[in-house]
Amino acid sequence: MTTDKNDQTLIFRQMDGLHIAVKYLMQSIQSIKARQASLAENQQIIKEALEDLAAVILEVAHECQNS
Repeated sequence: MTTDKNDQTLIFRQMDGLHIAVKYLMQSIQSIKARQASLAENQQIIKEALEDLAAVILEVAHECQNS
């Protein structure tokens, strides 16, 4: 009887450990997804800024040619 109870206690402890590990993994996955979304947003902002800069450089180049 004691062995069964010890086995059951061990199984419950292992389940608790697995539950904690799964929670940690889920938090890590959510953190990674948030970072990826932030990176994608930053990349879009950078792309738009570079496009704006290119447009301004072209305007300046045209003005220099026309002067």
